[in-house]
Amino acid sequence: MEFLSGDETYNADEEATNEYKTYCLEQDKFASFDYFPDAADFIEAVLKADKDKFPETLRSHDIRLNATGFTRKLVGIICYTLTDFNSNCNQVFSSNNHERISFVKYIVPMFKYFGQETNLIEFRCLEILLN
Repeated sequence: MEFLSGDETYNADEEATNEYKTYCLEQDKFASFDYFPDAADFIEAVLKADKDKFPETLRSHDIRLNATGFTRKLVGIICYTLTDFNSNCNQVFSSNNHERISFVKYIVPMFKYFGQETNLIEFRCLEILLN
């Protein structure tokens, strides 16, 4: 929508345009974190941790241990994702030119952890559905 906002031939709904602009401003301020007390502070704190103690810091940080409700779920997802990322960073790099391998290795785990923590998504193998 951003690229269309300067286009005089595009007849945008004013309400939709204003909503889009509001979302852009909120995105710049990381406003989503306002719904999860201390989550942004947790990310900032653990990313400052010593590299050798990173996994332990994720697991034992006070914010994680004291979080409740949805913040606890989000902090759990952050922990799983950063642990996985840390593990991947410590692996020997192997070059491959199959984009699916990288996608499955780096992107899918975030959705897997999100699904496990919230039960909002689930994975199914296509082969199973076809049988």
